[in-house]
Amino acid sequence: MTMPFTILLLSLAQAAPTPVWDSSDFSNAASWKALETGTVTLESRPVSGTAYFEYRASIAVTGSTTQLCAAVFDWVTTGPKHPDLEISKLVNDAGDRRSVYQRTRNSVVSPRDLVVTSMRRIDDKGVCRIRGHATNELAPPLEAGVVRMDQLWTSWTFEPAADGQTKVSLIMFSNPAGSVPAFIVHGTQRSSTRQTLLAALESARAAK
Repeated sequence: MTMPFTILLLSLAQAAPTPVWDSSDFSNAASWKALETGTVTLESRPVSGTAYFEYRASIAVTGSTTQLCAAVFDWVTTGPKHPDLEISKLVNDAGDRRSVYQRTRNSVVSPRDLVVTSMRRIDDKGVCRIRGHATNELAPPLEAGVVRMDQLWTSWTFEPAADGQTKVSLIMFSNPAGSVPAFIVHGTQRSSTRQTLLAALESARAAK
């Protein structure tokens, strides 16, 4: 007898998640290379042992650092709306630590899935950070035809700046797994980082 999907996720939520915040994946020492300048700055750097890059998008916006960080954390963990997102379910909610199961589907490649655990922290200087990392020990059994992504991480930084502004930056890395050649997805990953930054901030402003 197959366990219902919702019950399965509830049982998985009892498992001890991977330590996300201190993952070595957030310690990349490679130099950033500028790709775009303007209102949004876009950069990239290589990730050792992979054919993919980390991308960083940065912008300065008007608004409270704490409020922007809180709104983006909610947006990240409640399923950003985009056409390829087929399933987004909250697996675990421990306040500033949330785990979400996501599955994407499009007409070009096989469906991808993973669980992303996101954590939020604010330091004594008022800098707020959100880190997300794949934690697939919380994922349900892999379905036939679905490719599981084991390498994904994101890092948001919200830093108080002059004149009531906040400097916001987003670092994204993902290995789509499967048989997709890296050069095919580089352009999509580059543009996705910029689009994700802007979509999250637009949602944050709308939530006021």
